Amino acid sequence: MIERSDWTDLRVAIAKHAYTVAGGLEQELLDYLNLRSARVLYIVHPFPQARMPLNSVMRVFDQGERVREFKTPAPRGPAIVFYLLDILFTIYFFLRARTRIDLFIGVDNLNAFAGLLLRRMGWVKTVVFYTIDYVPQRFENRALNHIYHWIDKFCCDHANYIWNVSAAMMEARRAKWLALDGCAPSLVVPLGCNFERIGRLPVAQIYRHDVAFLGDLAPEQGVDWLLENWRAVRARVPDARLIVIGGGAQEDALKQQANRLGIASSVQFSGFIVDDIEVEQMLAHCAVGVAPYAADATSFKYYADPGKVKLYLAAGLPVVITNVPPVAQVIHQADAGFAIDHDDSELTEAIVTLLTQDELYERYRANAIQFAARFSWHRIFGEALSQTLALDAAR
Repeated sequence: MIERSDWTDLRVAIAKHAYTVAGGLEQELLDYLNLRSARVLYIVHPFPQARMPLNSVMRVFDQGERVREFKTPAPRGPAIVFYLLDILFTIYFFLRARTRIDLFIGVDNLNAFAGLLLRRMGWVKTVVFYTIDYVPQRFENRALNHIYHWIDKFCCDHANYIWNVSAAMMEARRAKWLALDGCAPSLVVPLGCNFERIGRLPVAQIYRHDVAFLGDLAPEQGVDWLLENWRAVRARVPDARLIVIGGGAQEDALKQQANRLGIASSVQFSGFIVDDIEVEQMLAHCAVGVAPYAADATSFKYYADPGKVKLYLAAGLPVVITNVPPVAQVIHQADAGFAIDHDDSELTEAIVTLLTQDELYERYRANAIQFAARFSWHRIFGEALSQTLALDAAR
């Protein structure tokens, strides 16, 4: 059992946007804080295109128990209306809860901006701007893109602290703004996994020739490219199977592509699965995880820290990943997988090598598990909060 820390009088708020009811890293942060904090306010604003009710919600937790919940009406109108209302809804929630907060964690620039307004109003002491995705060209519309990055820079300059999932985010900001003078102190707070919870299996109990893909079925994920090369993998490993876990805009097109290529019998589409534990169990039975990101300079992945990669590794799956996110080379150097260019032969060779070379596979599998142990959510959040609160106390 995890013991409470010395933060038992800490009052924290988390504000996030969401596409689905699945919690993501913010739910993990909530679970972590609920074991340690006196009060947590958990605010969820659905994106306009979310696959969930569009009401903003705030849940109030005392000593880990949910005690109150507030909801707003579902907004209507263009996306800009949603985003402006989200800021107002956050302020409204604080007025309803009538709770002053020690630490406000705004996940993305709009939520951090709301936290800065609340700090100005005296409801919040310290604001953390938590950046989980960043890209220089966020919107095609130049005006919208400029506004987005102006808010991002404003939050960097006025928040008390910045948490980034990768160091590449601050490097990209520095390249865009040429200087970051006056910027808040920043910490790298990578994505993690429930390493202790995942039930890893002995090699003898896994499906040795199953390859897993986990994620949103969108063009930047590169699943279409993977399918184009799956026949070449099957030519050398005839019983290889591809397990595709996730849904999205490309799902129907990818199924049609598999049929057109004559590989449908060896590709299993599981659809979107809400239950994280079920996903972890599915991964644990596979042998290899793939992250074939498209080489697109406008992709979020160039600056991100993909969560699915940590899940692959924690389940014992060596990873085949394109040289897009920063973590790719770290995995390659740790012999926990292969980082490849967007090249057909490299993709095929990396997958086939892991499926057929047993001695190498077992070594890479052991390295993958050892690597993933560093990314337990408890360890990540414990270090981030300890550093943040220590810096705050010293100021």
